[in-house]
Amino acid sequence: MSDLSFVSLRGNRAHNTVLRPDFELYFEASKNLYHAIDNPEGTFPLNVADNKLNWDKLREKLQFISATKEIPEWVSGYTSGLGHETFRIVMADFLSTFLAHHPLDFKNIGIAAGATAVIELSALILADAGDVAVFPAPSYPVYSRDINNKAELERYDLITHHQIDDSNHGAILSIEHLEMAKKDIELQGKNFRLLILTNPDNPTGSIYSLEQLETIADWCIERNIHLIVNEIYGLVTVDTENPSIAADYSNHDKFFSILPIIHKKNSPYVHQWYALSKDLGISGMRVGMVYSLNQNFLNAFNNLNLPHMVSNHTQWLLENVLADHDFMRDFLDMQQLCLTKGYITVVNNLSF
Repeated sequence: MSDLSFVSLRGNRAHNTVLRPDFELYFEASKNLYHAIDNPEGTFPLNVADNKLNWDKLREKLQFISATKEIPEWVSGYTSGLGHETFRIVMADFLSTFLAHHPLDFKNIGIAAGATAVIELSALILADAGDVAVFPAPSYPVYSRDINNKAELERYDLITHHQIDDSNHGAILSIEHLEMAKKDIELQGKNFRLLILTNPDNPTGSIYSLEQLETIADWCIERNIHLIVNEIYGLVTVDTENPSIAADYSNHDKFFSILPIIHKKNSPYVHQWYALSKDLGISGMRVGMVYSLNQNFLNAFNNLNLPHMVSNHTQWLLENVLADHDFMRDFLDMQQLCLTKGYITVVNNLSF
């Protein structure tokens, strides 16, 4: 009896398509973590970008909230497919204060169970099967599965990062690059539907300038191409002005969020992704979001999101964390400090 007789064609494809070929190795390494005293022969998993260096501080905050605050009635029932209103209000205020530096409206936010769910839903809603999503490359490999498993989009890697040299650490993506990719895709008889940027970039760490983001947004809007900027690493970056590494950088690029540009352009073709998994180091709590002025997109997100909704208890718990801006400011500062120290340690030990 063949494998196909046990499951559907879709099920068989899922059975034979590994989500991440490196996950088995990651879980194996995670069981044997290095510790200077307890396990000096341990391992360093390097293929998952979670910043858990201050998890103890965040865990203490979460435990304090659980022990001292009464769980509200809404936690036990159904809520909007976009996320509970109070959580979205707090999220909008948090992002406005720390990431966008621009007023944001909670009504433009959709919440789902992690970045993966947000990416998958966005692909389903904004493009049709067979459409093409373009990624400046090299780029996060699992995007391929996120946009293809259900939405059946094709990934197109636009190779530009090889043009970065020692004098330029910024993101190398020009209108000429985009025009060439569009021409190539159309010559194949396909539709360039999405342009997805990760800012700061994974894996290069490069940062798009404000001018680049505006120029790229204009190009996409004029061609009815959806621009989505994933800012999942936006709040915790390496401090390149630290004296130990400042000389390695000719430019100390600063992060600019796409969020103010979304409001400036007021277009249904510009969107932002964010999640709490990287900056806060809580990938296991599964909280991702999209910000968009495209109400058709958000209505569709609401209608499709039921299988991907974040637990109400998780929303309530993190609502209390994000609303405490003094705590968040201290926590994010510690995250950046520890990330920078870790980076310096790695650089120093790899420099022979």
